[in-house]
Amino acid sequence: MTALLIASAFEFSTEDLHVKPLGEEDEELYLHLYTSERVMRFITTPLSLQQAKASFEHALAQNKLSCGNRLFLTTRPINSDKAVALCCISDFDRKNEIVEIGNMVSPLAQGKQYAQQATVALMHHVQHVLDVHHFTMEIHEKNLAALRAARLLGFRPCEGKNNMFYLHKQKCAF
Repeated sequence: MTALLIASAFEFSTEDLHVKPLGEEDEELYLHLYTSERVMRFITTPLSLQQAKASFEHALAQNKLSCGNRLFLTTRPINSDKAVALCCISDFDRKNEIVEIGNMVSPLAQGKQYAQQATVALMHHVQHVLDVHHFTMEIHEKNLAALRAARLLGFRPCEGKNNMFYLHKQKCAF
């Protein structure tokens, strides 16, 4: 069993943000994100409310698995009790020290650097907990804000893989 599978290992705070595993109390945010045309426009077709509820239950169950390969987290500003973004760690490959990370930010919180801050904090935490140094992100070519943010963080396009970006980090170099 790896640390990735222990959701409680991924509750932490930075100066500005609190990150924690997805919980029952996060259903409203999850449903909002997955049914929003604005949020989903670069990911896939928005889910119906019924589909989003089923997906939420699946995500909660995934976080509880001892053999899962995906962990859902929420991000909230440190001075708020309301989560504004959903993060995901997936495709964990211990042998090659690679993990994929992603963010979905509520429209009201977009443009406030939450995704960038959460990505940096999550990479640092993943390095510390999992000893992983290779990160990937899938970003739609028309999602200019996410592309710009990823490039500012040092992510580069993966050759031969559309919409995939990678970053190699030395031992907690940020």
